[in-house]
Amino acid sequence: MKKLLLMMILCLVMMSNSVNLCSANLKDYYDNNPDYVHVATGHFIVYLYLPSIDVQEYNPPYYQIAGKFVGTDGYDRKRESIEIVRFNWYTKETFHKNKYGNWEKEEVSDDYHKRYPKLRANALFRAAYEMNFYN
Repeated sequence: MKKLLLMMILCLVMMSNSVNLCSANLKDYYDNNPDYVHVATGHFIVYLYLPSIDVQEYNPPYYQIAGKFVGTDGYDRKRESIEIVRFNWYTKETFHKNKYGNWEKEEVSDDYHKRYPKLRANALFRAAYEMNFYN
């Protein structure tokens, strides 16, 4: 009985170690993959999938770019989203579609809670045109 219990504990420890190794590789996978570029770190680490960049409108000063973003907690959780952003080069305004499908102007600042739209806009614009939208 002791041997069986010991074997079960040993199996559980080995399984948890293999899960941790696989989980650690999730963040490493994105960090070491040239198809992904780091965008932001917060509750999730967010990456832009470069092959997904789609310039939908190029009519300076107006631009519309779509891209696939992947977020991970660095371990085992992952979520993906396709985000479409409209840009006005002269006014430095960005817009995204809200949950009702309407375009909504984004608040952009360097404040921790409002910086993601700026980071996302710069990543999309940099991927499409090799320059930041915001300085």
